[in-house]
Amino acid sequence: MRHLWGCDILSICGAPVTAKRQPAPVPWVQSTLAGGLTLYKLLLGAAGAIAMTASASAADLAARPYTKAPAPMIAAAYDWSGFYTGINGGGASSRECWTITNDNGNAVTPNSEGCHDATGGLAGGQIGYRWQAANWVSGVEAQGDWANLKGSNASRTVLIPATNQTKIDAIGLFTGQIGYAWNNVLWYVKGGAAVTDNKYSTFFTNRRRI
Repeated sequence: MRHLWGCDILSICGAPVTAKRQPAPVPWVQSTLAGGLTLYKLLLGAAGAIAMTASASAADLAARPYTKAPAPMIAAAYDWSGFYTGINGGGASSRECWTITNDNGNAVTPNSEGCHDATGGLAGGQIGYRWQAANWVSGVEAQGDWANLKGSNASRTVLIPATNQTKIDAIGLFTGQIGYAWNNVLWYVKGGAAVTDNKYSTFFTNRRRI
C-alpha cells in the first residue's frame, strides 16, 4: 500500500488517500501487441520490397524467344494404286467328264464315258495393275501357272476294260477385281476367264498307253 498526499477531484485536500497500486502491464502482452503491430508493418514493407524486386528482376530479363509447337505426326495412308507382281503356288482340282459324240468323224448318239477329278500341284506368277479411289480398289490381273493335275476313270463304252486319263499341264487366268482397303489390308473378289493345256488319253487297263 502507498499513501499519497495532495488534492485532486477524487480526494479531500489534506486527507490521506489510500489507493491501490495498479499492476504494471504485463510486458509480454505489451510486447506482443507492439510486436504484432511492428511485425505487421514489417511484413507489409517486406512484401512491398519483394514485389519491387520481382518487378525489377522481370524487367531485366530478356523476352523468351517464340517457339512454334511441333505439328502432330499423321500416319501416311497406304496407296494400293500401281503395278504389282507376285508368285503363287499350291494345289488345284479339275472335274473332267468325257462324252463320245462321234466315231471316226461320224456323229453318234452321245454316250458318257464317265467323270473323274484331276488333282495336283501348280506354281507360277502374276502381274497386274490397281486403281484406288478413297477406300475402293479395282484392278486387272494376268496369271500363268505350271500345273500337274492328273486323274482317270474306267471307260463305260468299250468292251475291253480301258482307262480314260486326263492331265492339265498349264493354267492361264485373266481376271478383274474389286475390293475395299483398310490402310495396308485389302479385301477383294475377282473373276474372269481361264485357259488350260489339257491332254487326254485312253489305254487298256492291262496295257497302259504311253
